[in-house]
Amino acid sequence: PEGYAAPWFKKTGDFLVTTVEEDEFILKLKQCISAGTSIIIEGIDGFDTHPVIVSLLKREVVTRTVGSGRRQAEKPHLLLGATKEPVLYNPSFAIYFTSAEESPVYSASFYSKVNVINFALTLVALETQLIDTLTNKDDPTVEVKRKELLVQQSELHRELEDLEDKIL
Repeated sequence: PEGYAAPWFKKTGDFLVTTVEEDEFILKLKQCISAGTSIIIEGIDGFDTHPVIVSLLKREVVTRTVGSGRRQAEKPHLLLGATKEPVLYNPSFAIYFTSAEESPVYSASFYSKVNVINFALTLVALETQLIDTLTNKDDPTVEVKRKELLVQQSELHRELEDLEDKIL
């Protein structure tokens, strides 16, 4: 939930905070993309198919020539919105979305391009979820082995309970 996520993000780094409905949304977003600043978009509910959000998630980066004469340089640009407006792109740019919904429902394409973290979990469950995500990105074979061990542990625990019931 937004009540937990936004303050946590704000404590962990330097973020600009905005909403899709804010008048200065596009301007703030362009500034963050160019400067490589992180941005939090609060209340993404219902806006996951917004053309600007969709283009951000696609991360369509093209190289464009900037300047004139001897000062020409090839610079990366992010194509933004339905009009594919090029915005100077800094690879340090990061975007975070928050939701006020307990169980938000988004389009499948949105889910396929983001990592969802549920801040309504307990601290231990959140830590486990983050470790799972990091492990899966770092070495998927370790994650598969971990899941196998969890299943084995569950089966052994059930067997232990059955044996205790028989003994008693």
